[in-house]
Amino acid sequence: MKYTPQTNTNSKRLLTVKELSEYIGMPVATIYTKKCRGLLPKDSIVKFKGSSTLLFDKNIIDRVIEECKLFKQA
Repeated sequence: MKYTPQTNTNSKRLLTVKELSEYIGMPVATIYTKKCRGLLPKDSIVKFKGSSTLLFDKNIIDRVIEECKLFKQA
């Protein structure tokens, strides 16, 4: 899967599931599946009290992507 950040999300720190989907090129359903199975870093998921909207910390997502790239090069 090719990682190509979208320009409209570059200035945002918190991304909705749809924005994250566009940002990393992964279907929304896959993101929800990975979240439910505990395959996403827990510290990347932000949920405000009283809100049902899931948000993802772009900085943490970027860090995880970079770490994965480092492991693939080794």
